[in-house]
Amino acid sequence: MNLNPGDDLQDKLEWLGRKGGGEAVVIGGHVTGDCLKLSGGITLRGESRESSTICLDGKGVGLEMTGTGNRVENLWLYRNRFSEDPSDQLLAIHNAVQNDVLRVKVTGGYYPMTVIGGNCCDCTYKDVVLEFGTGPAMLWMARGSSGQNSSHWFDRVLFNQEWPGGTPNRGQFQEWKVGTAYNAGDVVEVGNYRYRCKEGGVSTKDPVPKFYFQDITDGPLVWRLVSHRAYRALHIDTGVSIVRTDRCDSTGPFMNAIDITNNLGGEDPWDIKINNHTSHGNIYSALCITAGREIKANWLNSYVGVGTPTRGVFMSNCDDVELTGSEIYGFDEAIYRSASATNVRILGGTLAGNQVGIRTADAHFLSRDVVFESMRRGRTVSPVLVG
Repeated sequence: MNLNPGDDLQDKLEWLGRKGGGEAVVIGGHVTGDCLKLSGGITLRGESRESSTICLDGKGVGLEMTGTGNRVENLWLYRNRFSEDPSDQLLAIHNAVQNDVLRVKVTGGYYPMTVIGGNCCDCTYKDVVLEFGTGPAMLWMARGSSGQNSSHWFDRVLFNQEWPGGTPNRGQFQEWKVGTAYNAGDVVEVGNYRYRCKEGGVSTKDPVPKFYFQDITDGPLVWRLVSHRAYRALHIDTGVSIVRTDRCDSTGPFMNAIDITNNLGGEDPWDIKINNHTSHGNIYSALCITAGREIKANWLNSYVGVGTPTRGVFMSNCDDVELTGSEIYGFDEAIYRSASATNVRILGGTLAGNQVGIRTADAHFLSRDVVFESMRRGRTVSPVLVG
């Protein structure tokens, strides 16, 4: 079945569902829908994510995948509108089993992508690009009050949030104030959001948010939206287990590139394995763990520019954490471990050009074969292991 401009897309998808499944194809070009739902056994496919696009211009969930055996591939899904509504989830995998997302780009939404539910498992995400969300995470994963949210496989997922006009150093962010002179390139924080000055002058009023790459006027000043202040690339939250990521990248102004938490007060996340993940840009932490167990990160590579406060890896309220072959550069503290992080192991790696190599809460912390090297501003920085 082909999908064409002007079609009632949801009606066609429901027809396929009643027939027991099938394939709906966007043949190049552009179609528009509000809120679409794949309820089981449906493949929604385009020719490529550059040539086949769906503008999901409604509010709430844009494309929801639920049930068993759906697939979305070779598409660009987008919504070019600023939102502060958590229900605006552009691509939502909800209570879905054995669903696939392949070669898809997702642009916009409060959450560009969510994986939520108590019966959500055995899903694959490969060659996916997530970009320009307006909420606190590009991808948020969490479980409902019961059931499982487990066995999710991410391969070559790009969390892309570029800085328009270049990347400022950490520590250059400032609060917006009326009657203050700002220069092009300055970054201010207003409410939940950051804005970058495009044209300088003296401020007169709060910037009113607009979607990315749209001018926001403030008297003679021109601002552009940069990100949410609490932005994460990948947020693994309450009750999620058996997550595998491989060859993924987090580029942009993230608070934490990967955040593992228990914000909903249920079961801690567990059995999380992160392989070959790169995290560059102005981030506070490449990996922040404040809940969870059985968490392994292999070949975590991260670099941050000069400025404070930054910690490459932050660990608290967790158990059985292993870092292997980490390459962490330019942070205030490369690795921080609180006393509530138990059974932590560091096996090999390079910590270079950080102000502090490892900061730990007690002397029983195990680290083996960790290499400290490089220079910072022309002087050698000695590693500090604080017991």
